[in-house]
Amino acid sequence: MKWLKPQAAVVLAVAVAAAFPAAARWLAAAWHEHAALQERMAAQERLQRTAQDYGEALKRHNAQVARLNAFLEQAEAAGLVRERWHQHALEVSGRAVGFVELSELLSQAGHGSDYYFKPKLFELRRADPARGAGVRTAGEAGAGLKSMFEEQAVAVTLDGSYLVRGQ
Repeated sequence: MKWLKPQAAVVLAVAVAAAFPAAARWLAAAWHEHAALQERMAAQERLQRTAQDYGEALKRHNAQVARLNAFLEQAEAAGLVRERWHQHALEVSGRAVGFVELSELLSQAGHGSDYYFKPKLFELRRADPARGAGVRTAGEAGAGLKSMFEEQAVAVTLDGSYLVRGQ
């Protein structure tokens, strides 16, 4: 370095040596600040996505409530409000019945425009053979299919309630 005098080179070397730690410290501080800002930005983006998800969920909920309110208005217009329906309990517990009586019982547990059966429990088992219900001998076996269905019994448990529309 011909253009630089030896004393100036020493002064320049001391100045660079003195400035290097300060510059390194400034660079490290800037790097840490950058990392902290990146973390804050990621947290803000997560918060923004969460807020958007909540907003979309709220829109879906409001749409569902609007559909439900429209359904309730239609039901009320058709006279299907809860106060107009009367409830009658039905409980048949372990009673042995024949197939004809069973089919009659099940046909009555149906639905119509003015009544509805709301089942809670339905259980069907073979009747207890110790009582003799449903037991047939070989000689009676040829008596016909109709008599077989009339004689054999099953134990039925039916629990529920009828909802009947009042005036």
